[in-house]
Amino acid sequence: MGFCAERVETLKCPLCHQRIDLRGRRPLTEFACDQCGAHMRVPLCAGEWIIVKHLGCGRYSTVYEAFHRVLLRPVALKIPMPGKSIHAFIKEANAMARIDHPNVVRIHQVASFHGYPFCVMEYVDGQTLEEKMKPTGKIGEFETLCIAEGVACGLAAAWKRGIIHRDIKPPNILVTRDGVVKVADFGLSASSDAPDKAVVGTPWYIAPEVVLGEPIDFRADMYSLGCTMYHMLTGKLPFTDKSITELCTARLKVSPPWLREVDPRFTTATEDLLLRMMRRQPEDRFGSYEELLAAINRAKGILQNTGGSRFRLEDLEDLAVEEHPPIRPEQTYIPALNTRSLSHS
Repeated sequence: MGFCAERVETLKCPLCHQRIDLRGRRPLTEFACDQCGAHMRVPLCAGEWIIVKHLGCGRYSTVYEAFHRVLLRPVALKIPMPGKSIHAFIKEANAMARIDHPNVVRIHQVASFHGYPFCVMEYVDGQTLEEKMKPTGKIGEFETLCIAEGVACGLAAAWKRGIIHRDIKPPNILVTRDGVVKVADFGLSASSDAPDKAVVGTPWYIAPEVVLGEPIDFRADMYSLGCTMYHMLTGKLPFTDKSITELCTARLKVSPPWLREVDPRFTTATEDLLLRMMRRQPEDRFGSYEELLAAINRAKGILQNTGGSRFRLEDLEDLAVEEHPPIRPEQTYIPALNTRSLSHS
């Protein structure tokens, strides 16, 4: 049996205070008050948490926007999919709890409702990098460097706690409305003390040593960040073979087109940065996140000294954006929430 939330039967409008009958309305859908027109959502209740909106889902869990019924603090509730490993879910929560950094999504607590666990996490008011890329398919050079800097800071904080993310990609990077970058979803993370050799991650972004089943460290995440930056800058995935096997093994044989081959307006500094991040051998990449961050800042400085980003969004319109399969899990669905009636005033 999966997570069981309780249905709210009546609700007071926060503006006109009219009591609204919610029976017959679909949970989490938006509606307007008949009297004052205020917009609300049909909530669900999970103990002290009021669930108001579905935010997204992945292979192993679903995330909802919620708030505390007393403190009214907005949070994100991460709930494991029915049938998925609770042990792996708690392992992810433990990994996130060890990292306290502004560039990593914070976890507040692990709670349970009727015996079913869920994570209470920081609510990020913004969008995923994947969503941010959708309007043009890519992002300007200077902004890409700024986002990469935030991701690298978050990954450095994780590595200091002995954690390797193993699934850096646009859907797992969040950008707030204020431009703060946050690394999310440590569901596939591994400990540097006992890293397993399983081939895990998203095929478009995983490092060669992961494909080969070799021991990994922070440089595997660095490679994945390089692939993500390549995608952000060019609108193209670095490797686009059709089958998963070909996609994974391509990085063992060939390199993607150089950045300035795609468009000469990119700076040499940014191209050199990506080339080193995406070296086939881990020892040929940057030796630390400090080295990587210094290189990112050098590339940013060159752009600023030439009057800002030489490659802005308006310059990208003449570059074709490569069509590719959506970067989604094989199954993405919203699990049906079993509900029971509850009147909330």
